[in-house]
Amino acid sequence: MHYTYFSEGATIRKENLKDERILQQDEDSYRDFLEYSKESGIKGRDWKPEESLNDRFTDAEDIFRYLSGFWLTKGYMQDSNWAYVQAKRIERERLKNELEIKKKNSNYISYYTKFKISFQIFLSYLADILCKYGESLTRITRTLFATFLLFAIIYYFALSLTSIYQALWISFQRMVTINPEELTNVPNRIQFISLLQTIISILLIGLLGFILGNKIRHQ
Repeated sequence: MHYTYFSEGATIRKENLKDERILQQDEDSYRDFLEYSKESGIKGRDWKPEESLNDRFTDAEDIFRYLSGFWLTKGYMQDSNWAYVQAKRIERERLKNELEIKKKNSNYISYYTKFKISFQIFLSYLADILCKYGESLTRITRTLFATFLLFAIIYYFALSLTSIYQALWISFQRMVTINPEELTNVPNRIQFISLLQTIISILLIGLLGFILGNKIRHQ
Protein backbone atom coordinates (compact mmCIF):
# COMPACT_ATOMS: atom_id res chain seq x y z
CA MET A 1 0.00 0.00 0.00
CA HIS A 2 2.99 2.30 0.53
CA TYR A 3 3.46 2.63 -3.23
CA THR A 4 -0.19 2.33 -4.22
CA TYR A 5 -1.66 4.86 -6.63
CA PHE A 6 -5.28 5.77 -5.91
CA SER A 7 -7.07 6.80 -9.08
CA GLU A 8 -10.17 8.97 -9.29
CA GLY A 9 -12.40 5.92 -9.13
CA ALA A 10 -10.81 4.40 -6.03
CA THR A 11 -13.30 3.81 -3.23
CA ILE A 12 -11.16 2.35 -0.44
CA ARG A 13 -12.54 3.23 3.00
CA LYS A 14 -11.54 2.69 6.60
CA GLU A 15 -13.77 -0.37 6.88
CA ASN A 16 -11.81 -1.97 4.03
CA LEU A 17 -8.80 -2.25 6.35
CA LYS A 18 -8.87 -5.50 8.29
CA ASP A 19 -9.34 -4.69 11.99
CA GLU A 20 -8.68 -1.08 10.96
CA ARG A 21 -4.96 -1.82 10.78
CA ILE A 22 -2.34 -2.12 8.06
CA LEU A 23 0.35 -4.76 7.69
CA GLN A 24 3.19 -2.61 9.04
CA GLN A 25 1.42 -2.33 12.41
CA ASP A 26 1.80 -6.06 13.08
CA GLU A 27 5.49 -6.80 13.51
CA ASP A 28 5.25 -10.61 13.24
CA SER A 29 2.98 -10.57 10.19
CA TYR A 30 5.12 -7.94 8.51
CA ARG A 31 8.29 -9.95 9.19
CA ASP A 32 6.69 -13.04 7.62
CA PHE A 33 5.63 -10.94 4.64
CA LEU A 34 9.13 -9.53 4.17
CA GLU A 35 10.79 -12.93 4.42
CA TYR A 36 8.32 -14.43 1.96
CA SER A 37 8.79 -11.50 -0.42
CA LYS A 38 12.56 -11.90 -0.29
CA GLU A 39 12.36 -15.60 -1.09
CA SER A 40 9.83 -15.28 -3.89
CA GLY A 41 10.78 -11.83 -5.16
CA ILE A 42 13.31 -10.60 -7.68
CA LYS A 43 16.52 -12.62 -7.47
CA GLY A 44 19.73 -10.76 -6.85
CA ARG A 45 17.98 -7.74 -5.41
CA ASP A 46 19.93 -6.16 -2.56
CA TRP A 47 17.15 -6.02 -0.02
CA LYS A 48 17.43 -6.50 3.73
CA PRO A 49 14.16 -7.39 5.49
CA GLU A 50 15.49 -6.23 8.87
CA GLU A 51 16.02 -2.72 7.56
CA SER A 52 12.50 -2.69 6.16
CA LEU A 53 11.23 -3.97 9.50
CA ASN A 54 12.95 -1.10 11.30
CA ASP A 55 11.39 1.33 8.82
CA ARG A 56 7.88 -0.06 9.26
CA PHE A 57 6.74 2.79 11.50
CA THR A 58 7.91 5.39 8.99
CA ASP A 59 6.16 3.52 6.19
CA ALA A 60 2.96 3.11 8.22
CA GLU A 61 3.00 6.79 9.16
CA ASP A 62 3.34 7.78 5.50
CA ILE A 63 0.55 5.42 4.47
CA PHE A 64 -1.91 6.86 6.98
CA ARG A 65 -0.98 10.41 5.98
CA TYR A 66 -1.60 9.52 2.33
CA LEU A 67 -4.93 7.93 3.27
CA SER A 68 -5.91 10.98 5.32
CA GLY A 69 -5.22 13.29 2.40
CA PHE A 70 -6.93 10.98 -0.07
CA TRP A 71 -10.08 10.66 2.04
CA LEU A 72 -10.08 14.42 2.62
CA THR A 73 -10.23 15.05 -1.13
CA LYS A 74 -13.10 12.56 -1.38
CA GLY A 75 -15.04 14.25 1.40
CA TYR A 76 -14.76 11.30 3.81
CA MET A 77 -14.06 13.52 6.80
CA GLN A 78 -14.39 10.91 9.56
CA ASP A 79 -12.09 8.51 7.74
CA SER A 80 -9.61 11.32 7.07
CA ASN A 81 -9.57 12.43 10.71
CA TRP A 82 -9.18 8.83 11.87
CA ALA A 83 -6.22 8.27 9.54
CA TYR A 84 -4.61 11.50 10.76
CA VAL A 85 -4.84 10.34 14.38
CA GLN A 86 -3.39 6.95 13.43
CA ALA A 87 -0.48 8.69 11.69
CA LYS A 88 0.24 10.76 14.81
CA ARG A 89 0.13 7.70 17.06
CA ILE A 90 2.44 5.77 14.77
CA GLU A 91 4.75 8.79 14.71
CA ARG A 92 5.00 8.36 18.47
CA GLU A 93 5.82 4.68 18.05
CA ARG A 94 8.45 5.62 15.47
CA LEU A 95 10.11 7.95 17.96
CA LYS A 96 10.12 5.23 20.61
CA ASN A 97 11.60 2.76 18.13
CA GLU A 98 14.18 5.34 17.04
CA LEU A 99 15.26 5.79 20.64
CA GLU A 100 15.57 2.03 21.15
CA ILE A 101 17.64 1.64 17.98
CA LYS A 102 19.98 4.44 19.05
CA LYS A 103 20.46 2.75 22.42
CA LYS A 104 21.13 -0.60 20.78
CA ASN A 105 23.52 0.61 18.07
CA SER A 106 25.45 3.16 20.09
CA ASN A 107 27.35 2.89 23.33
CA TYR A 108 26.59 6.52 24.13
CA ILE A 109 23.58 8.73 23.45
CA SER A 110 23.83 12.38 24.34
CA TYR A 111 21.49 13.60 27.05
CA TYR A 112 20.21 16.23 24.62
CA THR A 113 19.18 13.61 22.04
CA LYS A 114 17.56 11.41 24.67
CA PHE A 115 15.73 14.37 26.20
CA LYS A 116 14.60 15.70 22.82
CA ILE A 117 13.08 12.40 21.68
CA SER A 118 11.60 11.64 25.10
CA PHE A 119 10.03 15.09 25.26
CA GLN A 120 8.50 14.63 21.80
CA ILE A 121 7.03 11.31 22.94
CA PHE A 122 5.65 12.95 26.08
CA LEU A 123 4.02 15.77 24.08
CA SER A 124 2.49 13.21 21.74
CA TYR A 125 0.95 11.28 24.64
CA LEU A 126 -0.29 14.54 26.14
CA ALA A 127 -1.92 15.69 22.89
CA ASP A 128 -3.55 12.29 22.47
CA ILE A 129 -4.92 12.20 26.02
CA LEU A 130 -6.11 15.81 26.11
CA CYS A 131 -7.78 16.13 22.73
CA LYS A 132 -6.88 13.18 20.48
CA TYR A 133 -4.52 15.38 18.46
CA GLY A 134 -7.13 18.09 18.03
CA GLU A 135 -9.82 15.75 16.70
CA SER A 136 -11.92 15.03 19.81
CA LEU A 137 -14.33 17.65 21.11
CA THR A 138 -15.35 15.28 23.90
CA ARG A 139 -11.84 14.85 25.26
CA ILE A 140 -11.00 18.54 25.37
CA THR A 141 -14.35 19.26 27.08
CA ARG A 142 -13.61 16.60 29.69
CA THR A 143 -10.14 18.04 30.20
CA LEU A 144 -11.58 21.52 30.76
CA PHE A 145 -14.11 20.17 33.24
CA ALA A 146 -11.44 18.15 35.06
CA THR A 147 -9.25 21.27 35.29
CA PHE A 148 -12.18 23.22 36.69
CA LEU A 149 -12.84 20.59 39.39
CA LEU A 150 -9.18 20.03 40.25
CA PHE A 151 -8.45 23.67 40.98
CA ALA A 152 -11.75 24.03 42.86
CA ILE A 153 -10.63 21.26 45.21
CA ILE A 154 -7.22 22.92 45.61
CA TYR A 155 -8.86 26.25 46.51
CA TYR A 156 -11.26 24.54 48.90
CA PHE A 157 -8.45 23.12 51.03
CA ALA A 158 -5.78 25.80 50.47
CA LEU A 159 -8.12 28.65 51.43
CA SER A 160 -9.94 26.66 54.14
CA LEU A 161 -13.30 27.44 52.58
CA THR A 162 -16.54 26.34 54.21
CA SER A 163 -18.46 25.72 51.00
CA ILE A 164 -17.47 23.67 47.97
CA TYR A 165 -19.75 25.87 45.87
CA GLN A 166 -17.61 28.85 46.78
CA ALA A 167 -14.53 26.94 45.63
CA LEU A 168 -16.25 26.07 42.36
CA TRP A 169 -17.18 29.71 41.80
CA ILE A 170 -13.59 30.83 42.45
CA SER A 171 -12.29 28.21 40.03
CA PHE A 172 -14.76 29.29 37.35
CA GLN A 173 -13.79 32.94 37.75
CA ARG A 174 -10.09 32.14 37.36
CA MET A 175 -10.83 30.12 34.24
CA VAL A 176 -12.30 33.24 32.63
CA THR A 177 -9.46 35.46 33.99
CA ILE A 178 -11.54 37.16 36.71
CA ASN A 179 -9.70 37.74 39.99
CA PRO A 180 -12.11 37.01 42.88
CA GLU A 181 -11.89 38.74 46.25
CA GLU A 182 -10.96 35.48 47.96
CA LEU A 183 -7.63 35.45 46.10
CA THR A 184 -6.50 38.90 47.21
CA ASN A 185 -3.83 39.07 49.93
CA VAL A 186 -3.16 35.33 49.76
CA PRO A 187 0.24 33.59 49.99
CA ASN A 188 2.44 33.54 46.90
CA ARG A 189 1.90 29.82 46.34
CA ILE A 190 -1.86 30.38 46.04
CA GLN A 191 -1.29 33.24 43.62
CA PHE A 192 0.98 31.00 41.56
CA ILE A 193 -1.66 28.25 41.50
CA SER A 194 -4.25 30.81 40.43
CA LEU A 195 -2.03 32.09 37.64
CA LEU A 196 -1.27 28.54 36.52
CA GLN A 197 -4.98 27.75 36.27
CA THR A 198 -5.61 30.85 34.18
CA ILE A 199 -2.81 29.98 31.74
CA ILE A 200 -3.93 26.36 31.41
CA SER A 201 -7.56 27.42 30.97
CA ILE A 202 -6.74 29.95 28.25
CA LEU A 203 -4.79 27.31 26.33
CA LEU A 204 -7.54 24.72 26.69
CA ILE A 205 -10.32 27.14 25.74
CA GLY A 206 -8.30 28.21 22.69
CA LEU A 207 -7.84 24.56 21.75
CA LEU A 208 -11.56 23.97 22.26
CA GLY A 209 -12.33 26.80 19.85
CA PHE A 210 -9.88 25.39 17.30
CA ILE A 211 -11.44 21.92 17.45
CA LEU A 212 -14.96 23.32 17.33
CA GLY A 213 -14.03 25.38 14.28
CA ASN A 214 -12.68 22.28 12.56
CA LYS A 215 -15.87 20.38 13.32
CA ILE A 216 -18.02 23.17 11.89
CA ARG A 217 -15.91 23.44 8.72
CA HIS A 218 -16.10 19.70 8.18
CA GLN A 219 -19.87 19.54 8.42
